[in-house]
Amino acid sequence: MIILIKLVKPFLTLFTTLLLFLVLLNACSTISVKSIEVNRVSTYSKNPIKITENIDVLKTAYNDGNYVANSIKDLLIEQDTLIVLNNEKAQFSYYLENITDKEIEVSINSSATAIVVYRLLPVSDWYSEGNNRPYMEFYPDALFRINPLLLENGLKLNPKERIQLFIETELKGTGVQDVDVQFKTNQDQLINTRITVNKLKVATPSSSFNSIIFNQINLQSGSGVLDTWQETGFTHLQVNYIPTVIFDKYGNPTTNEINHKTSNSTGFRNTAYPWIRKGGTVLLFWEPRYQKLALTASGNYLKPFTTEWLNAFKNLIHIIRQDLIKKYSSTTHDQIVLYLADEVTRLRKKDELNGYKKLSTFIEREIPNLKILLTFGYYSDKSIVDSFEGIDIYVPHILMPDKREIKGVYISPQSVFQSAKIFNNEKWMYSIEAGKKAPLYKFRALPVIAAAQGYKGYSWYSFADHAGSTWYAADGKRLDYSLYYHREPKNPIYNYWSDRLVTQDYLTRTLRLKAIKKGLVDAKIVRWLIESKHHFKKEDVSIINNLLKKLQNIDIESRSESSLNESSVYNMPVSSEKLRLLYSRLKTDYKL
Repeated sequence: MIILIKLVKPFLTLFTTLLLFLVLLNACSTISVKSIEVNRVSTYSKNPIKITENIDVLKTAYNDGNYVANSIKDLLIEQDTLIVLNNEKAQFSYYLENITDKEIEVSINSSATAIVVYRLLPVSDWYSEGNNRPYMEFYPDALFRINPLLLENGLKLNPKERIQLFIETELKGTGVQDVDVQFKTNQDQLINTRITVNKLKVATPSSSFNSIIFNQINLQSGSGVLDTWQETGFTHLQVNYIPTVIFDKYGNPTTNEINHKTSNSTGFRNTAYPWIRKGGTVLLFWEPRYQKLALTASGNYLKPFTTEWLNAFKNLIHIIRQDLIKKYSSTTHDQIVLYLADEVTRLRKKDELNGYKKLSTFIEREIPNLKILLTFGYYSDKSIVDSFEGIDIYVPHILMPDKREIKGVYISPQSVFQSAKIFNNEKWMYSIEAGKKAPLYKFRALPVIAAAQGYKGYSWYSFADHAGSTWYAADGKRLDYSLYYHREPKNPIYNYWSDRLVTQDYLTRTLRLKAIKKGLVDAKIVRWLIESKHHFKKEDVSIINNLLKKLQNIDIESRSESSLNESSVYNMPVSSEKLRLLYSRLKTDYKL
């Protein structure tokens, strides 16, 4: 008897709270149960592939089965049933292995009406490839969609090839239902699996929890791209372009409209307008371009932060708002926020800092309905925070160091969190991660912890920042931060997988994006619980407070004192499932 295919370790996905429970149904009479291994992955593990000789990224690395894929124990897993909200997709994953010495084909069918299947691909990492180490590391990260016709006609597996599949499906109706997934080889081996899903009647809460698309390279804004960002849960898009308006020497516009013929105006229109149209908010990040904000009829620019320049700034905001309202009548003032400056620190020049402070004070007085956002990094401290007026949204970096030396003077970045301005105003948080090497809990769990600790947003630098190809780690001579991969027809890695999986999607999503999506939904649930407590009876308030306390006990502000690590995240007795079930019960019982 020849066993052509083996299903091993259904992978506990980062975005589910499910310990996958697979039931083998109607197995072929020629296959014994002992020939099929069905195990559950219940612990976090992230072991990269290491290739030390004759590196062939198109074959050796990608077909090597000696790794445990990017996975995450979803805080705490208790149920065998996947629990999803009404507007969430059911998501699960399989390892699939050809244990023969011949190529085989596997067709994949499901009882679900709308199913999307991805192959999880390891991609090379900068920290090994870019630093001339004696080996290269490949981290499972890219989710390359498989053409549905290929699933129907047969996905080819090379001899001994072991792959990981990631599956998403939208279920009809609500309540407990089964999803059957069938694997059939061209040698008539048949494996049926079943996953139980409880689809709740309630949808994602409307509570606000914000997340920025830090857009360092002026993100493309096609409808498919924007749909991906909104589906993930991002709320604010960083826009770097300044549309062209001509001013006189006093900062008054020579005409009350944008000159749409310039490249800057085109760039602004192509990034900001589609996002606004979909109801999103844009962050005007003009700090690097303040020098060229106010163009005069003579071809010169007004000097930043002068009285004339401030007047031009005010007029520019007014003209932009009027142009947007003319195109999209539902546009509100809240959909434009000024990202005043990035990581203001003691390292900045005095004149520069004074200019930013002058601008924020001016806006507070002259444009009070324009919100201002400001970020603080590893060289910021309490004195910097306290020196600014008119800031609406304070965004410190996570896990600040206790002490830092600047030109012989020691400061305490961690003291940022001691500022009454951060404590008493709206605060978000952000982090800078190590690209695809970053552990997934930093995308999956941190928004939930931050929400429980009073933060109303969490973001990651940088959504779109990459050098060179998104599929190569070292071609740009620095780390790639981007959370997606491009369609690159001239790239041999992209072409290899595009040919094999018969797909040419403009964007290839990542596990990190899926982790972010799940984390942002859970953060919204936490925010809803906090905001709705006044509706609940004493016993339910006590349940919520106990849940929040467990999340609040993890320090995400001080680097030296923090208990944040993989162990602390996975041992938290607060699960995504528990959050959903509690949210569903309270919303139903109290008719909210």
